[in-house]
Amino acid sequence: MKLKTIILIPAVSLFVAGCGSSGPSEGDIEKHVRDAWKQQVKMLSLFAGPEGTKKAENAIKDVSLEQCEPHENEQIYQCKVSVTIELDGKKDTNVIKPFFKKEFDEWVPVGNVLKD
Repeated sequence: MKLKTIILIPAVSLFVAGCGSSGPSEGDIEKHVRDAWKQQVKMLSLFAGPEGTKKAENAIKDVSLEQCEPHENEQIYQCKVSVTIELDGKKDTNVIKPFFKKEFDEWVPVGNVLKD
């Protein structure tokens, strides 16, 4: 009986810890930033042609999560993210503040505030 208790307490603790809201991870955010960039590049391809599109495809050099905090309630988080883009030898870092909401075990973007 004691062995079941020893195994059950850590298992329940892990389950309860997993239920808490900790906000999206840097990986979650990077995935969404890169996906959004790909969509922008597709639109750009109509104007920039294949050469411009190829340059833009790999322009994101870094996505860094600075912080994520609950916004109004614990279902939506607002994050502060630095995105570094290098294109034609010019490097630029922008700060974005996207909002994320957890839906079906996945963090999805629900809005964005550009730059500070």
